[in-house]
Amino acid sequence: IGDYQKAKLNYQEALTHTREYDEDSYASKAEHEMVIVCMRLGDYSEALSLAKHSYEKNPSNSYHIEAYFRCFVRSAHPDAETIKTLMSQMNKSFDSNRAIIYETMLAEYNYYIRNDYTGAIESLCDIIKNNLDMHTIYPLQALRDICVKHDSMPIYKSMAKLCRKLSQDFLK
Repeated sequence: IGDYQKAKLNYQEALTHTREYDEDSYASKAEHEMVIVCMRLGDYSEALSLAKHSYEKNPSNSYHIEAYFRCFVRSAHPDAETIKTLMSQMNKSFDSNRAIIYETMLAEYNYYIRNDYTGAIESLCDIIKNNLDMHTIYPLQALRDICVKHDSMPIYKSMAKLCRKLSQDFLK
């Protein structure tokens, strides 16, 4: 319901219990959800260690690849080679949304590593416009993060509105 502080406390509790019983599948799920909560709270440094741990335990899991990438690319000292490896793994994954996620990762790489704001924004808007009938949460989140940093929220809002309009039209 959007109460990420409360969610964080609940996932911390869940992680305590899952680690107690060494239930890898439950621990992995709880850890990934905790990564998402930390990212939503803007705490990418805390999310990074959890995302890296999840990724290292299951490096073929596209959710872990994407979460580790998002945290790592936003970190203080992202390593371009590690970023490229994560992008390559996503591109080779069997995830049904891998193309959209990979293209989003490429746009984020251009922004965070190459410092190409304009190119990243254009790419993310194109990804969203070209995939309105598909899963657009990844490019929308990336676009929002970049727009917040550059005080360009009208760009994000217009893309979010476009996605909402499609959703509303679909439900009619």
